[in-house]
Amino acid sequence: MVTDAVKRIRELEQIKEREIQNAEREAAQILAQLDNTIEEYRPARLREVEEMAAREREKMLRNTELSTQKIIDRYEEEAERLRQLVSKRIDRAVAVLLQSLEDQYGH
Repeated sequence: MVTDAVKRIRELEQIKEREIQNAEREAAQILAQLDNTIEEYRPARLREVEEMAAREREKMLRNTELSTQKIIDRYEEEAERLRQLVSKRIDRAVAVLLQSLEDQYGH
């Protein structure tokens, strides 16, 4: 009876060892498949990320160009306003000088 129990325990241990080995083998196969799957998807994901980065870069460039154009437009408007102001002041200064000359020389 004891020998039968010991024999049965040994058989169960062997079955358990085989199950553990099978589980380890299956886990290794699953990991290998995952590695292969990752390697298959990596180039596509890298391409997607590069494309996304290129789109973002283009978007940033467009935004920068728009901002730059707005700044240029503002400065050009301000420059035109200043040109007109200077032109008016020059006209006024010339008129004052001419009046001064007329007053001085009586023409």
